[in-house]
Amino acid sequence: IVLGREQPNQALPPLVKARERLQNDPSVDEKTWGLVNFYLGIAYQHSDPPDLDGAIAAYGEAIRVWPTMVSSRLNRVAAYEDRKRAGDLELALADASALIEIAPDWAPAYNNRASILINIGGAENLEQALADLERALALKPDFPEAYLNQAFIQIRQGQSMATAAPLFEEALALRPGYGTALNALCWGYGLARQPEVALPYCQQASEAEPEPLHYDSRGLAQALLGNYPAAIADFERYIAWLEAQPGDTWQIELARRREWVAAVLVGKDP
Repeated sequence: IVLGREQPNQALPPLVKARERLQNDPSVDEKTWGLVNFYLGIAYQHSDPPDLDGAIAAYGEAIRVWPTMVSSRLNRVAAYEDRKRAGDLELALADASALIEIAPDWAPAYNNRASILINIGGAENLEQALADLERALALKPDFPEAYLNQAFIQIRQGQSMATAAPLFEEALALRPGYGTALNALCWGYGLARQPEVALPYCQQASEAEPEPLHYDSRGLAQALLGNYPAAIADFERYIAWLEAQPGDTWQIELARRREWVAAVLVGKDP
């Protein structure tokens, strides 16, 4: 009940105790043991601060006894992606491939693997991602995430924003107010130096989903339009979020945004 009310920190102690009791009970069946580890993984993953090592270990135990449990693999993929250690994307990829083996007719499994391949990068991985997305759309033609990923691949392959934009727009048509698609159009048109086209998408993204990354994208458009106070305000919101992130994963991004603010303060193009 506590976990269902989105109180993972409060859910952790009773879940840990439940697992300790079940661990010493020879009558416990594998699915019950898998479920308690699955729920413990959720609590670790969403606690404040997240314990991604604990989550990955708990999901791993759930998968060990219940290999075909889709939810444990999906959540472990997300935990690997959030942890961002060397080799974690490859571990996430292995889980994503296992999901396709478990559920070969489930479109999200192919989109999930495509997303990881895009993040790993490289020509061969992008080609495999495209094949996965074609399979996903064959199974589920009204799949906005798949169109979004197709557009991201086109950008990664060096194609123009004009080429990728219809795919972003298709994702939006299928899911109006889709913040990730709106932000991609904002950022993409900003980088293409069309800030007047970008800004309406930026505003819609920030209104739909007030995420730090969306303010960063809007800051770029505002800076390119010469709206420097607004650009600085947006960049500083993103910087504050970056500063609060654990570890050093975001340090390069943080340094770059501080440079952008310094440039905008003296009226320069960041």
